[in-house]
Amino acid sequence: MAKGPGSPCPHCRGSNGLSQIYLNERVEQGWRARAQGLLWLMNYGVGNLAGYLGTGSWFAVCARGSGTEWSRFWVGLAIVSAVVMGYFLALYRG
Repeated sequence: MAKGPGSPCPHCRGSNGLSQIYLNERVEQGWRARAQGLLWLMNYGVGNLAGYLGTGSWFAVCARGSGTEWSRFWVGLAIVSAVVMGYFLALYRG
């Protein structure tokens, strides 16, 4: 993998690698480490915890009675994903 301005580092993979490139290009040098730390926290800390707790709670709602209502579970997750995507499409100004 090529190294240099605008190219991903070997440790950055997936969507976080794209975010890393975005930060390198858009954030001033003095703030870059802070922005990358916040990005890491949001991607791997708060986001994972919120997803874990939210999905676990939703699964508990769908797993009552004689079994798990899988279609209800997956449709609920798809609706939440669509709402989040709509939020970013409507409000993101990159």
